[in-house]
Amino acid sequence: MRVPVVELGGAHWTRTSRGFHPAGDEWDGISRIFAEMSRAPEQTFARFINGVHAPDDVKSAAVSFIEGFNASNRNEVSVDWLNAEQRASREIDGDRSFRVLTGYGGVALHLARGLDIRFGSPVSEIRWQPGEVRVVTREATFRAARCIVTAPFAVLQQARLRLEPEPPALKAAREAIVTGDAIRMTFRFSEAAWTKAAPDISFIHGDADFPVWWTAYPVQRPVITGWAAGPKADRLQDASEEELKQTALQSLRNLLGEDPGQPEQSWFHDWRRDPFSLGAYSSVRAGGMAAHARLREPVENTLWFAGEAVATGHMGTVHGAIASGIQAARGIAGQIR
Repeated sequence: MRVPVVELGGAHWTRTSRGFHPAGDEWDGISRIFAEMSRAPEQTFARFINGVHAPDDVKSAAVSFIEGFNASNRNEVSVDWLNAEQRASREIDGDRSFRVLTGYGGVALHLARGLDIRFGSPVSEIRWQPGEVRVVTREATFRAARCIVTAPFAVLQQARLRLEPEPPALKAAREAIVTGDAIRMTFRFSEAAWTKAAPDISFIHGDADFPVWWTAYPVQRPVITGWAAGPKADRLQDASEEELKQTALQSLRNLLGEDPGQPEQSWFHDWRRDPFSLGAYSSVRAGGMAAHARLREPVENTLWFAGEAVATGHMGTVHGAIASGIQAARGIAGQIR
């Protein structure tokens, strides 16, 4: 599919809700690189891309896409894992964008229907033995025969949530899975300067500290969100919120080729600084696919892991996290029967 674009201020303006990628000849070149990658043996993406015969600007765009879209590092991320993600994305029209107009909170509320949810009760420790689990919070200890552990993987990786004893599969996964960083900055302006070029603009991407931006399209609102992930986010990790706001504004100015003015309101989130996530989403290191697969297996029919880091082919996504939870729940239901 060739995505229609407007080039302005050195940025690509994608004029459709279908597509989160560069456009035109650049995307054609990246597509050829990905086709070659699908036949490549396991290695890091950095090693693979260094051996590819392609123009430097196309190779650089491919690296930016891999690192930004996956919040990963070219020197770590597995080619086998990237190929699995690409195949899974194609199976579900992964180049299409959808919006929950009422916000993602509606998804959580739907999934939580009929459940006894305890808010304000972070879990500090899970003590278990076959057929028995104790989940420890500051206020109480909950007991059950089985448990699905859905904490973000960085929380497990950094032992902010302790499992006693720690399953061997989790120990192996710590070496195989890496959690990247991502920073989001959303601005609301009095008017949408980006619609002067095209009223149906969806994504803007180019060379900037915040290289990717998306609008509320097809809803026409003067709201736009900037995104920096992977190494781009790593380079911003010591900046204050005000510094990040100014960096994001300058990125938007450069990509638009004009000043959008001062935002009326802004919202910021850095997942690495969030104590309940400690990072954005996950990818698999080269050589780590087997350890990643083992994390999806039940531990003594007592513990199951779920979440985006455990998903098959859809790591780093909401639908992948939900699917992994459904798979774990079905595993427990099979044991109960």
